[in-house]
Amino acid sequence: MATKSDTGRKATRSATKAVPTEKHGGARAGKESAVKELAEPRRFVPERAGSVIQKWYRLEVGGQARKAEALSGELRLAGKVAAGYPTRAVDDVISSGLVEPRVMYELVVSRRTLADRKQKEKLLSPEQSDRLARVLRVYARAEEAIGDMSRASRWLHKENRALEGKRPVDLLGTDAGTRAVERVLGRIEHGIVS
Repeated sequence: MATKSDTGRKATRSATKAVPTEKHGGARAGKESAVKELAEPRRFVPERAGSVIQKWYRLEVGGQARKAEALSGELRLAGKVAAGYPTRAVDDVISSGLVEPRVMYELVVSRRTLADRKQKEKLLSPEQSDRLARVLRVYARAEEAIGDMSRASRWLHKENRALEGKRPVDLLGTDAGTRAVERVLGRIEHGIVS
């Protein structure tokens, strides 16, 4: 036999299910605006570009506080990477001005391969999509650690003693190099000058 408190809980649960939350609509709308912002060709403003990349990455991964939700976001990103991003994503990142075209063509996909994939209307390969996600993740992490995108971009393109005199951006071509850059960014977040 149901008690009064049990029926109250059931009513609350069913009411919660029936009412759409802003979380889902908000995330979807936020993702669309982040993609739209990346697609719009504008003069490069580092703060704007960084926030767009951070928005994109948070929406792709989820940016949730709880570990289980963050893992779910990481798995969702892994699925998208495995399926392949559209070639337009590379153009959007380049047109945002955040990442130099030279860097994108060296680290993610060559100019010729990108043109070929566009012509054949193919998606980026899983490897190319993974490299794109890796570059964007590090740029977002650098902005988070350093505070603003213009300083983060300078840091990524400047030789670094903690990385044996190498530029962080030059190490993003491999997973091991990326982890080294992320480790240095972690040190910066904890107040250790690097």
